[in-house]
Amino acid sequence: MIIAATPKKFDGHIGVIQDNAISSWIQIFGSKSIYLFGNEETAINAKRLGVNYKIPEYSNTDVPLFNSIINICRDMSNDVILYTNSDIIFLENVTDMANINFELNNIMHSSIGSLLIGSRTNIDLEEKINFSDPDCRKNLFSTASTGKLSAPEWIDYFVFSGQATDDMPPLRIGRGGFDNYILYLMKKRRIPIVDITKSILAIHQNHSYSHHPEGKQGIWYGEDARENLRIAGGYHAYLSLDDADYIYNSGILIKNRHRLRYFLSRKYLKGILLIRYPLLSCLYKTYRKIKSIFTHHGLQDL
Repeated sequence: MIIAATPKKFDGHIGVIQDNAISSWIQIFGSKSIYLFGNEETAINAKRLGVNYKIPEYSNTDVPLFNSIINICRDMSNDVILYTNSDIIFLENVTDMANINFELNNIMHSSIGSLLIGSRTNIDLEEKINFSDPDCRKNLFSTASTGKLSAPEWIDYFVFSGQATDDMPPLRIGRGGFDNYILYLMKKRRIPIVDITKSILAIHQNHSYSHHPEGKQGIWYGEDARENLRIAGGYHAYLSLDDADYIYNSGILIKNRHRLRYFLSRKYLKGILLIRYPLLSCLYKTYRKIKSIFTHHGLQDL
């Protein structure tokens, strides 16, 4: 398995939690399987942590492009690719991912591969973790048990196998819609999507959005987010964990019987209403503009 990530600058709290995450991966996979993608600052920190480094292609605003990273990984190996955000701590059970992929392909008699995704558990963590401490993992499991599971729209890791990585578009990593549109692509290509939340613990260390000059507004509504939306062709192409085809838990694969309801309610019901009722369409567009203005001025909670 190749583990790929695009860390932010290793400054302050962001630097601490990225060190924690990458150190957890090293404990599980070893340093040779891990590739950090980024600029010279990333190269320096990759060397410091003892992992590999690669240079991806960038957007005109210096945001790494997802297709570039996937293509580099594919050129290195035909193995399973785990792309993860750089603030996610994995523990021992993450090694099940490759086995789950193999098992799923046999169960579904699929030669085209699959995409495994899962929700994250949010915790507050300010200090650097000492993974040589024998109680470290026990303490992390204990802390995670009090954490909060994210909403299904938040997807922080992807496990690709087979044809799931074919012809990826130049999505802007870490910007609005990047993760959600990948699910839509899989649906279009009939690649099975499997929710493995109940089998894999992914610990997300909470952080601010200070790494972007415009904060959360820039992440979700800035130029790169708008480009992701353009590539996707609209908000209807932004899916979530609720849209997974299957749910995997303790060796059992079951169909996600709720996915059709979520898909219809979002894509078709809203689409029909907006097309058949122009006034409603106008009101909806006005609402989005007002929401964007309020968010820009930090009034999104009003």
